[in-house]
Amino acid sequence: MTEVEKQQVSRLSEEGFGYKKIAAMLSISPDTVKSYCRRQGIRKATPVADAQPVVTTTCKCCGLPIIQKPKMKPRVFCSDGCRRAFFNANRQGGSHVCPHCGREFKAYGKRTYCSHSCARKAHSVSFDTAAKTLDI
Repeated sequence: MTEVEKQQVSRLSEEGFGYKKIAAMLSISPDTVKSYCRRQGIRKATPVADAQPVVTTTCKCCGLPIIQKPKMKPRVFCSDGCRRAFFNANRQGGSHVCPHCGREFKAYGKRTYCSHSCARKAHSVSFDTAAKTLDI
């Protein structure tokens, strides 16, 4: 890079242009611009119009403010502890009756039997009855 290009890179970078735009303007490689700026400690100035506002929300569990990071998925809880506490307090499970033993149990999904052993016993009974009807 010539001294003139170095001065132009410094000036354009201070005006807020990125590495790729500076490289395109000066017809040099973006990597050259990037390495020069890093070696010289030149930081890209952020124009006031491009500055993103700080967005804050409150935690669903404890109500503390949460500062949202730009370009990231919005956070709903301030910590894993609050997330766990909220979901443990707000579980929505339904009551079911086991078709094998008749015991009532709570499940959060599509469970049919109250336990693995009831499911195995029910399936083994159905296999035995199927074998008897087929005379195996």
